[in-house]
Amino acid sequence: MEFSPVSSIEMKACPVALSSRTEMFDTWLNYLIEEKTVFWWGGLGRSTEHTAYLQLKSGIKAPESGSIRQNGRAAAEQIGAHIFMDAIPLTFAGDIEKARKYTEMQARVSHDGVAVESACFWAGMEAAAFRERNIGALLEENLYYVKAGQLKDIFYEIMKFCRSKPDFRTAREYLEKRWGYDKFPGNCHVILNTALMLTVLLLGKDSFRDTMQLCVSAGWDTDCNGANLGCLNGIRLGLDALTREFDFRGAVQGFEPCPVRGGGCRLTNDQGKELTVTLGNVK
Repeated sequence: MEFSPVSSIEMKACPVALSSRTEMFDTWLNYLIEEKTVFWWGGLGRSTEHTAYLQLKSGIKAPESGSIRQNGRAAAEQIGAHIFMDAIPLTFAGDIEKARKYTEMQARVSHDGVAVESACFWAGMEAAAFRERNIGALLEENLYYVKAGQLKDIFYEIMKFCRSKPDFRTAREYLEKRWGYDKFPGNCHVILNTALMLTVLLLGKDSFRDTMQLCVSAGWDTDCNGANLGCLNGIRLGLDALTREFDFRGAVQGFEPCPVRGGGCRLTNDQGKELTVTLGNVK
């Protein structure tokens, strides 16, 4: 799902610098298969992405389609802005500002507030990871761009907490007590999940396996958190890190399926080659 929205960049005839929010939401309407692919189709007011899709279909354009004013804070600040983010910093390797710019553009189709800010932060982390391996240096550079005081305060608190080198259960209990789902509206708020991501990144250090184990063992929005951190550490530590302690590549054979409208499924492997597999009459 992370790679489907980048179609608005790679499939246009005009230069990437001219990409707009209009082209981003056109991608949603042109390539998503309604109630079948890419995200959770949980209904108006329950699924943030489904809600935004319905707004787009009704003629409400981005960024209003994902705004707090249109959909309410509970829907607009769920974690979903993260799940469409990874392909953008992969496109703008090393360039934090462009990664943040296009991530925000995409995120505001469906989200608003701290959810957008969080997605931009992690996009910047991934972009910078192409040229910087050290976690401390990555954080110092990217925290500069964070505008949301709430998010910045949480990140600094977690950095201080992790200096005490807590064990996994202590860290998880701390996160749930401070920012658990019961503290925020909606069913999958971004704050707890972004807090978890930073915590396990700091505790996992330079071990791809340990970071992933801590991340998915914690629960909450497991797939999104694991995918984002996996992408970040895959960039930061290199492909060899995916097999150094455990073979994360073998199970999926290096392929990423991207089901989109058009009767085909794009498969991109980890060697940069692209295939198209015909699925038949997918509408």
